[in-house]
Amino acid sequence: MAGTGKRRMRSAAIVFCACLVLLVSVMCASCGGDQGEASKKQQVVSFVKEAAAFARANGQEKACAVFNDPKGKFVRGSMYIYAYDISGVELANGANRELVGKNLIDLKDPKGLLVVKEHIDVAKKGGGWMTYTWKNPATGKFATKLGYVLPVDGKWLVGSGMYLDTTSRQ
Repeated sequence: MAGTGKRRMRSAAIVFCACLVLLVSVMCASCGGDQGEASKKQQVVSFVKEAAAFARANGQEKACAVFNDPKGKFVRGSMYIYAYDISGVELANGANRELVGKNLIDLKDPKGLLVVKEHIDVAKKGGGWMTYTWKNPATGKFATKLGYVLPVDGKWLVGSGMYLDTTSRQ
């Protein structure tokens, strides 16, 4: 009988340890997602700060030429820099050159948000984050995007962002 009790205790200990390992794994996986998003957000902020500094140092014309180069240093994987003047004219877009030169101040996303106006308003307040819906160039589908913008000199702004749909390439 004593041997049977020890086996039961050993089995219970194994089950307990297995459950503990499973619980810790689930907790770590959920934390990893948050850390991944936080890391991506930090990449976006750093990228936009770098672009704003480049714009201030080189002027609008040269900076926008670099931002518009799809093989340039301001297109990195899924991240690209875009720029608008305060009237809503797109000055640069590393993913879609067709938008450059167009006044998009009245452009609404599928949810009715005036996207470019929102970018301008956030930049006028010193910069920051906004959420809107935009076509993901990797998928060709509209998705929720978290954008970050900074003013350059009060006359134009630069920005970039990340798609919140984690099932698609960003």
